[in-house]
Amino acid sequence: AELEGLIAQVREAESATRGYYMTGDDTFLAPYDSARVRLSESISSVLSLVSDSMQVVRVGRLNELASARLDVMDDNVASWRSGELTAAEYGPRIERGNEAMDRVVATMTEIRTAQDDLLVDQIQSLERSFRVEAILVVLGAILSGLAAFTVNGLFARFATAQEKHSEEIEAKNGQ
Repeated sequence: AELEGLIAQVREAESATRGYYMTGDDTFLAPYDSARVRLSESISSVLSLVSDSMQVVRVGRLNELASARLDVMDDNVASWRSGELTAAEYGPRIERGNEAMDRVVATMTEIRTAQDDLLVDQIQSLERSFRVEAILVVLGAILSGLAAFTVNGLFARFATAQEKHSEEIEAKNGQ
């Protein structure tokens, strides 16, 4: 959910800049400005959720790509405001922006896939542990039963030997 929130922030910033380009109204840039602030918070949140070193690297790359995408939007907005960005230049810049966003989404997908794989590995490990524990419990129960049976047999032999010895003593005393 954190990853999706991060992507949603970048997309929201893109929508805001498009609204600004169409209208020239700075109020459209408010979501864009807040996306910049929330991006670092979202990255920190995602980093707190990953423990695998490769995932940390991927999240770092995602941060770089998302920040680069926002930097391109910064440049475009500044160029649009100054009149340096013409409608003819707008299309190619949008294409480059879309390519940058595609890299952001691809990295996010890579992170999600790797995290899913890690979760599957952890679940499988827990299942193996559970099976081993179940086997150990069953073996323990069997060994306890065998021990009880053996002790019971030893007591029975001892009692029989004791009874036989008592009978022998009584027989000797009775003569």
